[in-house]
Amino acid sequence: MQQRHLGSSGLRVSRVGLGTMTWGRDTDEHESADQLRAFLEVGGTLLDWWHTGDTDWALVSAASLVYVAIAYMTKRSSWAVCGTIGFFAATVHILSSQAYTNVEPAPRSLTGGAPSVALACLGFWVVLLGLRGRRARQ
Repeated sequence: MQQRHLGSSGLRVSRVGLGTMTWGRDTDEHESADQLRAFLEVGGTLLDWWHTGDTDWALVSAASLVYVAIAYMTKRSSWAVCGTIGFFAATVHILSSQAYTNVEPAPRSLTGGAPSVALACLGFWVVLLGLRGRRARQ
């Protein structure tokens, strides 16, 4: 399969990606596994992963940690930026999922300091990672 550069990151990805939006909904686990196996066998590397549940977003956070670790090992800030975006998106998902409930027909507002505390924790985490990376380079 043909590959192309992903921006100026130095990464090479397949020209064709595999979308996973219907996995778990219209596509069962066996068919999904068959699709992924076939995609990898022909050299596919670009996977579009649809995030719907809290577990998916927990995995986004875990992948973000991996991106930050790669940033430290390669000394490339673009990886850290991607990781930070993942942390931010997961935080926003958790906050927005707290604003909606299946019982009420309309969204309820987030009261108190929940959004401020969650985003402050995210900011603290990002600063902590930055300081850790700076110390590792010295």
